[in-house]
Amino acid sequence: MTEQENQKEEEPKLNVVPCLIIDLGTKFVRFGISSNSTPSTIVKTNHPNLHQKCTKPNEPALTFGRITNKEKIGTILSYARSTVKEQTIGESVMVIDTLFTPRNDRSYIAEYLFNTLHAKRIFFLRQPIVSLYQTRNDTGLVVHISTTISVVPIYKGRVLFQAINKQNFGSDQVLQYLMDLLEKQGNDLNDLGSDPLQVVSNLLKQFGRVSPDIAKEPLQKKKVIKINRKATNTQETTLVKLTARNEFCECNEALFEPSRIGLNTRGLIDLIEGSILKSPLLTREEIMTNIVLAGGFAETKGLPERIKSDLEKRFTDFSISPAISESKITKNSEWLGANIVANKDLDIKDWISKEEWDQNPQQIIKEKCF
Repeated sequence: MTEQENQKEEEPKLNVVPCLIIDLGTKFVRFGISSNSTPSTIVKTNHPNLHQKCTKPNEPALTFGRITNKEKIGTILSYARSTVKEQTIGESVMVIDTLFTPRNDRSYIAEYLFNTLHAKRIFFLRQPIVSLYQTRNDTGLVVHISTTISVVPIYKGRVLFQAINKQNFGSDQVLQYLMDLLEKQGNDLNDLGSDPLQVVSNLLKQFGRVSPDIAKEPLQKKKVIKINRKATNTQETTLVKLTARNEFCECNEALFEPSRIGLNTRGLIDLIEGSILKSPLLTREEIMTNIVLAGGFAETKGLPERIKSDLEKRFTDFSISPAISESKITKNSEWLGANIVANKDLDIKDWISKEEWDQNPQQIIKEKCF
């Protein structure tokens, strides 16, 4: 038997704990059990059916990852726990939160899980870290694009906080820009029904793409998009037609040139470049060769190619070209990364137990979670 085979035999097997995973996002919460590769339930964080008994139903549960309504957070955690029938699984809860979730918010969530929902063990993970983790790598640059843009460099499993870049604009502004462009094309969006924003959002997911070079993008022929609009309180449908040319491509340029929508701020490529250059010199090349795209907007056709092309033009002096991770980009990337951690890398001793929490709540979260 070879030395390598002996080492393999000696590797200890982890005592993996089946658990409930809760991905706590500002807009959506996803949860399910760790044995499944996708979340079993996805609901809006502020869905009215979840918060009928809340004293402040109009106050958001989270704002940019920070708790603004503890009552709603408790309702979400309770609802997620109620979906798990297996008692032993529900006793272990892994929470995915944002990079900017304060330690006090984590303490509140932990206290609620332990004292109200009677969890026996918990674990916290930051969204950028689990997005990176799905690539099976501990170094890279996580670019999260949703309602906001965040660029987070991570080296050897540690977030380089001094090099993070963040902007509070994203998919919402792109969507509004698209609506403005469609109206300039002569479309009356009121014809789309009571929620034209949602209709146009669905169309953007279907037809949206990022151009390799918008300046060279040819003007498309007019195309007519047919939409069946269901009439309010009836089963009847009405055929609505939208006329479009390049609008579903042009709107995405707002990510790269925020000035298009009246914002005097840095665009996506500027944010990525700045984050790489703010990272320690010896880490930069390794970080830029594993750029991980995450968030719902990251699934847009042509986005990885455009980012890579634009970055190559800016980093001509580097010996290595920027590279986008080939891991499949989905809106559930964070959940998938947490699933990998739960099933392959966490031993039962790595979790925070109720006993450890009671002894020193703040310190144990800092020591054990990342």
